[in-house]
Amino acid sequence: MIMTDEKIYTLSGVTKGIERIIEEYCSKPLWIKAEIVKLNYYERSGHCYPDLVEKAHSKTVAQIRGSIWRSNYMHIRKKFMEVVNEPPGDGMTVVFRATVKFHSVYGLSLNITDIDPSYTLGELARQKAEAIRRLRSENVFDQNKTKPLPMIPKRLAVISVNTSKGYEDFINVLQNNSWGYVFHHALFPAVLQGEKAIETIQVQLDRIREYAVHFDAVAIIRGGGGDVGLSCYDDYSLSRNMAMFPLPVLTGIGHAANQTVCEMVSCKSFITPTKVAEYLVQKYHNVAVPLDDAVKIMSARSEKMLEAQEVSLNSWARLFSSLADGILIGQNSALSHFRKQITEAGKHRIPKQKDLLSTLAATMQYHCGKNLQNQHYELKYHMEKAREMCQRRLIAQQGLMEKKSEQLTYQARSLQKETAQKLEYMEGKVNMLKPVNILKRGFSITRVNGKALSGCENLSTKEVIETELAHGIVTSSVIKTQNK
Repeated sequence: MIMTDEKIYTLSGVTKGIERIIEEYCSKPLWIKAEIVKLNYYERSGHCYPDLVEKAHSKTVAQIRGSIWRSNYMHIRKKFMEVVNEPPGDGMTVVFRATVKFHSVYGLSLNITDIDPSYTLGELARQKAEAIRRLRSENVFDQNKTKPLPMIPKRLAVISVNTSKGYEDFINVLQNNSWGYVFHHALFPAVLQGEKAIETIQVQLDRIREYAVHFDAVAIIRGGGGDVGLSCYDDYSLSRNMAMFPLPVLTGIGHAANQTVCEMVSCKSFITPTKVAEYLVQKYHNVAVPLDDAVKIMSARSEKMLEAQEVSLNSWARLFSSLADGILIGQNSALSHFRKQITEAGKHRIPKQKDLLSTLAATMQYHCGKNLQNQHYELKYHMEKAREMCQRRLIAQQGLMEKKSEQLTYQARSLQKETAQKLEYMEGKVNMLKPVNILKRGFSITRVNGKALSGCENLSTKEVIETELAHGIVTSSVIKTQNK
């Protein structure tokens, strides 16, 4: 039931009364410290309506809406750019000058007329120092610097904006390097400036972490913008994620004289994306040049070894031929000498035995007629003995000749086999370096007017060239030349 004796006020009357009281007692400007949760800048009007909070132990203990009119915001932004090197934004703790306002429709708010950038600069420095202190106390500050970067970092996960000039310069250096080195890269797009950068970069780092086995390193690159918006790279959570990342992190995020915490904890930091790309190309080049030199040295030494082996083989062949001829001549001479000795010995011994037999027969007949029969048997016995002796000597001489012949044959065959194996080994090496086999491995020979080319210094465009492959010849016309 309505109490008719009580005065009834309209809502507008109450709000206007509150408005008058606040204007009367709270019109004096105050310096206030608070955190800008969200700036709420409207580009069309140029006004800002920041959400302001005060926190204690991560809990919100006070909250109010503010307003910054266009003229004041332009003045505040200019001062921030001069002192902090970036405009006021979300997540900043600021000290501002404001008056308390109350509107009948929009309620209570703070009309901000000025913000002290020096306090914000000090607060950012304090937050940066605190992030460094925490990372060092957790022993993770230098952890990413210990991640080994491969000798040839070819597979790169890139966190950047695909439309940024820095990303374009980075890719251009990698793809158009003077030596034709090939890099594989995958873009993980993220916001690289302001409060949103912390969240989007962390999301992409978590994605890369899932596929870390497919990459050699992570490159976080940001081009343009000068030093604006770099305070996000002093964030503790983002810096800790980069410091503990399983892959080496390379940063090229700005031109600031003082490094951000993210740059400090990264494996390597560079001023620009171009410098990151040049470093990767140089890493590749540091391996490729000694490797090419080693290949050239091995090729030259192989040719020298082949030449030396060929000379040695020819020398061995001549020596073998000379030794074989000498041994054969010596053996033939010895055989002829043995034949003559046997023949001569037979010729002289048979007549002598006949004379002896005749003499013995006459003597026996003359002196021992009675023992003729016994002497006849004895004579036969001696004749048999003499015959057996001659046969044994002939057999011994033949055995000696056969043994020497077998030794000669074995030595000749061994030497021939060894020489054949060396020839086969050298032939294999020579075949490996034959032009036709080199062509089969994917190489080619380019000729102009029948002469092989080793460079393109004297080539002109539209000149006809012939390229010999393993299975055919390609005739083409020169469109463009580029010296290495």
